[in-house]
Amino acid sequence: EGRAPEAVWQALQAFQNPDGGFAHGLDPNIQSSASSVLATRLALRIMRETSAPMSHPLLKATVHYLVACYDTETRRWPLLSSEALSAPRAPKWRRDANEMTRVFHHYTVTPRVELLGYLLDNAMLVPHAMMEELVPEVSAQIRSLPDALEAHVLLSYVCLAETRLLPHNIKEELLPKLRVILSRQVASTPQEWAQGRLQPIAVVSSPASPFAEEFSERVDLNLNVAMEQQASDGGW
Repeated sequence: EGRAPEAVWQALQAFQNPDGGFAHGLDPNIQSSASSVLATRLALRIMRETSAPMSHPLLKATVHYLVACYDTETRRWPLLSSEALSAPRAPKWRRDANEMTRVFHHYTVTPRVELLGYLLDNAMLVPHAMMEELVPEVSAQIRSLPDALEAHVLLSYVCLAETRLLPHNIKEELLPKLRVILSRQVASTPQEWAQGRLQPIAVVSSPASPFAEEFSERVDLNLNVAMEQQASDGGW
């Protein structure tokens, strides 16, 4: 906090591989030196939070990696490569690597929806044909959104809603649907947060969030509770 963004980008670069993807424990769920979309998605989230410019080599290499590993047949990204799945990973993912590959292959929202947002904000670096495939696919998913979403899926759509260059037609469809879902699923009290319910600070990443105003009181309470629980070393 308070550091120049260049210092953040320099620290982040230590986790980037020559292919532009990220690894090396950036996402603690997978301890692999092989690049993965899972870790790269987290790196892009950090770059967005620190307003990395499109011209920065770190961001340009990252987008190049995403373009290279995009599956044109399924119009998806593999969350983890077979090489990454052979590395030590979180207990929740300690199933057979082939089974995990099949599970991740069927994901249609995570990570595609979130990644589309990052690519839209850096569209000059992305092949036009690729965007012409992705945007209609995700638009169709938005039109058929159910009234409730699994937390990780919901947060992927929230990331898309935060996209600076989100096309107007997608924004007009997405934001009203998300507001209804978030009003039902974001918990309001410390007791609920302690039980693992979705916290306001998980969906409002900054004052610029499209949901900041409607959740402002809950966010303030959430931050106060988090600060009270913070240890003297800065951790939790």
